[in-house]
Amino acid sequence: MLREGIHSATTNFAIRLIDTVFIYAGRKQYCETPYSTSNEAATDVSVDRNARNSLARHNHSRTREHNMPLTIINDHPLDRDTEGNYKVHIATVMLRGKVLITLPGTHISQKQAYIDLLNKERQTRGVRNLNKEECITEWEHSVDLIIENGLVLIRPNPDHMERAFAADELLQDHFSKKLIKFLYVSNAVVKQAIKERGELWRIAPLPRLHNEKIAMIVGAKTAIENGAIYYYN
Repeated sequence: MLREGIHSATTNFAIRLIDTVFIYAGRKQYCETPYSTSNEAATDVSVDRNARNSLARHNHSRTREHNMPLTIINDHPLDRDTEGNYKVHIATVMLRGKVLITLPGTHISQKQAYIDLLNKERQTRGVRNLNKEECITEWEHSVDLIIENGLVLIRPNPDHMERAFAADELLQDHFSKKLIKFLYVSNAVVKQAIKERGELWRIAPLPRLHNEKIAMIVGAKTAIENGAIYYYN
């Protein structure tokens, strides 16, 4: 039992460290270079064209931004494939643009793809690409989602709970409130913020039974552009 606890703590620390490195490396990459080359598989021509068209219509209505619904780029998070499995496992809400990205990959690659799509749409209007500061602003105003067992799980940043709640409100354009839950049940800041809203029932509980834990691990698999599978926290 003790060994399992130590292993779990070590694994969680390693994952958080990797996420931190990816976040800062990702910021530099996508703010200074376009999202292309090996990542083209994540945004094929048809998806790219449809996404840019969606963004163009989206930006055309900026004067009515406070009434704009959430725009989905790629598959709906609850769409299933021919075998009945959910097509989407992770997604990202870009708050400033009110866009939900469900392209294959990781949260970082989804944010990169969004910046690339924004720049391509801006180019069609003869507008310069986003500069580094603007890219970082878009990045910071985003919220990571996990799609699991028909639920949309919000992964909040305890330092910016207002962003998690903003994403929650946008997601309700497409999902019942009962299907939207919050992760980080053990974080005191997250728990208190949700408690103050009278919505503790919306915190996703951690698995308790052995088979539930196994199911969570198996469900955490996702594919990167080259087809490799890894466990995504």
